[in-house]
Amino acid sequence: MHADEPTITPPSPPLQQTVSNALVLCVLTCLLLAATRCVTRAETANESSFTEFRNWNARYRDVRSTDAHARLTNEGETLACQRRDALLRLIRHDPQAALERVLPHHLRRGLPPTVAAQLEQPVSGRGDFYLVHSDNFRTGHSSTELFVTVGGRTYRAHV
Repeated sequence: MHADEPTITPPSPPLQQTVSNALVLCVLTCLLLAATRCVTRAETANESSFTEFRNWNARYRDVRSTDAHARLTNEGETLACQRRDALLRLIRHDPQAALERVLPHHLRRGLPPTVAAQLEQPVSGRGDFYLVHSDNFRTGHSSTELFVTVGGRTYRAHV
């Protein structure tokens, strides 16, 4: 090991526990980063991304024409990406606020697949919770990261 490499403390044995929906929803970062069509913007999360998507969702549900649905789908994809970016920032900086903005199941039903693909996906189940701490003694920098594994997938946790 070189002096400039960080020392990584191996994770402690996993804590077998029921992972609550609240915790797991906070770890949606991994899912949010998987969206290749969304470009994260530098500005802070703002309520308008959530409001605009909510308004679009209401308009989409109100129209009955297939042509109108098709026209609204492109707008919905764009707004869903913006909402997703805002939610990602909230997950990192204010997990509780992110949980308050999760789209309820009844509002997801009936959305076009291309729009639904940009939304957060609820995860629930039993899992393993890991804390990984690393120190770089040369620079004096240390970091702690939290992870949870549920259903064979590992997510970064934010609490």
